[in-house]
Amino acid sequence: MKYFNIGIIIIILTVYKCEAQHNKSEVRSNYGFQLTGLSKGFVFNNHDLTTKNNSGFGIGLFFLTKLERSVNLDVEVQLNQEYHTFVYNTLESDIKEKNLIIPVQVQYFFTSSSLYLSGDLAYKRQLSSSNKEIQFNRNIVSSSIGLNYIISFKNFKLIPLIQYSLGLNNSIENFKLFNYTGNVFARNTGFSFTIKVM
Repeated sequence: MKYFNIGIIIIILTVYKCEAQHNKSEVRSNYGFQLTGLSKGFVFNNHDLTTKNNSGFGIGLFFLTKLERSVNLDVEVQLNQEYHTFVYNTLESDIKEKNLIIPVQVQYFFTSSSLYLSGDLAYKRQLSSSNKEIQFNRNIVSSSIGLNYIISFKNFKLIPLIQYSLGLNNSIENFKLFNYTGNVFARNTGFSFTIKVM
């Protein structure tokens, strides 16, 4: 819980800074905070394993800089809390994990539009897990593609983002749930919905 308390304090401080950024004309760099809802599970190579009731939330900060007229670079720092129910035959086990995620995102704007595409590579570091019978890979790399839309107000901008992500390496190092004895390869995948404020 302490990670999220720290994150909330940082977000409050960021809010006070947001208005000052919009008093400038032709701003090439910007920053803000974001809130995320998650629906991410795991895709297994073992067909007898699955997950359900995947949910979660996250808070974070982002720094955005303009590279070209239609291209931005966005670097983010997120603290996420995820919930999963692992299922094996008729057995189920609930797990909660906390993660630090650092995505580097490239954004491409459509001509004369507030709509843009984004793609990123992200580094995920697990901070804690509620069940020691499953050891997650603490260093995960994933890629994502998303669709964004900018809604401009007088003193700030609101950016909804819907994103699909797929892990590029194995998310699980050691799987001992349900006394399972097979080798497990699983990729973290799913959707997220984020609201950015800058």
